[in-house]
Amino acid sequence: MYLLVRHLPEWFLGITGLLYISGYFIVSLNLGRIGIIDAGGDYLKLRYIVAGMLYFLPYLIILLPFLSLINAGMARHAELDARPEYEGKSKLLSKDKWLYDLKALLTTSNTIVYLAVIGILLYFAPHNYIKEEWIWIMLLSLFTVLGLALTLIFDTKLKKIGMLPYILRGLPFIGILLTGKFLIFRKDIYSTLIEVLERPATALFLIFLLLIALTYISFSIKIKNSPPEIANPLIFLGICIVGVLYILNVIAFAFSIYSYIPAYKGGADLSEMVNATLWFRDNYSESRVPSIPRDLYACDKGLTSDKVKVIHETPFVIYVAKINDAGGPKAWRKGDGPTIYSIRRENIASIVYTWNTPYFIQEDFDNTKQMEKLCQKITQDNVSLDSCKIVKLNDVLRITDLYDKIITRHSIKQSDQLQSLVKETNNIRKQQYSDIRKDEQNKIIHLNRILMELAYFPDCPVSSYVAIQ
Repeated sequence: MYLLVRHLPEWFLGITGLLYISGYFIVSLNLGRIGIIDAGGDYLKLRYIVAGMLYFLPYLIILLPFLSLINAGMARHAELDARPEYEGKSKLLSKDKWLYDLKALLTTSNTIVYLAVIGILLYFAPHNYIKEEWIWIMLLSLFTVLGLALTLIFDTKLKKIGMLPYILRGLPFIGILLTGKFLIFRKDIYSTLIEVLERPATALFLIFLLLIALTYISFSIKIKNSPPEIANPLIFLGICIVGVLYILNVIAFAFSIYSYIPAYKGGADLSEMVNATLWFRDNYSESRVPSIPRDLYACDKGLTSDKVKVIHETPFVIYVAKINDAGGPKAWRKGDGPTIYSIRRENIASIVYTWNTPYFIQEDFDNTKQMEKLCQKITQDNVSLDSCKIVKLNDVLRITDLYDKIITRHSIKQSDQLQSLVKETNNIRKQQYSDIRKDEQNKIIHLNRILMELAYFPDCPVSSYVAIQ
């Protein structure tokens, strides 16, 4: 323990350096995929450490429990081989080794599946997912704790009559699988996961992960059974092989999984990030600012840009892309990169990040009478409304067939945006809100808010936004 504490600073610096270097490679490779060379000179970024932590998460989920199982199994087999009661009883020895391996495999499977579900949620879950599904996360953790507790109870005894230990270990494993399936199949995680698994680089990442594990196991066995003069060359050769596999694994991760992790978690998926508007210091008609492309300006305002996603920043340059270019952010993560605009910071007066929300908030209404008038008009259209509260108004936005219920009761001039949403939701407005995907739910909510603003004008306020400059 003293030696461990004594060398803790060295371990901390070594692990931090490995995370940073891995993250720097991942971010640079991912940006280079869409044409951005990260040469801004700002090398001290916490983003690189976060990316490195995301890269090593599969090692903690799969590799370490698997290697721990192998090492524990080798140690227990060696212990059994040394026991005198097994001398001349090879069949009994093989049986007890096999039973131990089965029990250890069930216990390790509980841990790996639990960590895999948590890892998938950490990688791909929407920003409000854990808040809504916390009870299932707790249930999943309970199954895992039960499996680990059974390990402590039954691993202290070499022999146990009957199949009870294996049944008790298998039940948590089944519970973890069922709960994990429920968590992953909800909302938009499953479709994203399938898309990730279809990427060729994902298969390469998993293959390299397996090769690193096999290399470690094979070389550890050879080093253990070799004389000291051969052990050092074997260690050097093993490090070289693992190093090459590590570099290939980093490249595969950067081109596959990392592109689908939301940017607010440290990944490269910008689909959930808020849009931004650039305010320039000069009008587009003035030719003395040639560094800003003319097509980046908004059509109606000479000092602002179109809606953009900020992809990358350096101390001197900001890299942006139009939000709908090349199919939008969800298409960018597949490799269809957008047109990248690099704008020098001295040409930008400010950046405004706008978060548009279709939900009602209290600040939308000037007074309670306005809200009461809106509720009265909604109930007159035979739409159920238990009470006139913000939360109940937001429940109305989730009614999938609201458009079909009230459009015939009002003579409104449909905007292009409303017509587009009506067309996009034709096939989902007859389904239950809980049965459709998250992106389809968002379309229903936007459709209903725009519809209510047009049908119940002026009592229904225009959707609010929060701007951060």
